[in-house]
Amino acid sequence: MATSWSERVINSIDVYTLTKDRDGYFKQAPEAMKNNIKNYLSKYKMMTDTINIREPKIVNFTVEFEVKTFPGHDKNEALYNVIKKIKEYFHNDNMDINQALDIGELKFELYKVEGVMIVNKILLSSAVSRTGTPYSTYSYNFEGNKIGDIIPPPAEIGIFELKYPDKNINGIVR
Repeated sequence: MATSWSERVINSIDVYTLTKDRDGYFKQAPEAMKNNIKNYLSKYKMMTDTINIREPKIVNFTVEFEVKTFPGHDKNEALYNVIKKIKEYFHNDNMDINQALDIGELKFELYKVEGVMIVNKILLSSAVSRTGTPYSTYSYNFEGNKIGDIIPPPAEIGIFELKYPDKNINGIVR
């Protein structure tokens, strides 16, 4: 059966854009930038294609951890170094749109920290809005979506961000 022109599926090109503010935190791209991208790409698309400039959901999160050190090792030094490693691991330069988070890989990295004997717990959860601390409005159920040690990206296209790591990483060293 032949389909009419109005029933045909139009090819769609979805482009997800994201920028960083001056502090390196993710933010949605300005409209002018989105329009420029759309205009540029329109020169290279087929006549039947449409270009959609979309925004990924930004999922801000917190990290709680508990590690145990070898006997006699300085717990304060271990705490400092574990937090430093977590900050490096979740730095925005290491995050991609629709990237899953691998807690097993993070544990592996934490075992490389001098003095760490056991990683008892790593728990990620959505960052909650605090007075004067703006977070994205998108919430995500980290534990409910976790598959083994993998936290898949949101069902809607998104990106994870450890915003304000000095406030959003909390840990215990035993």
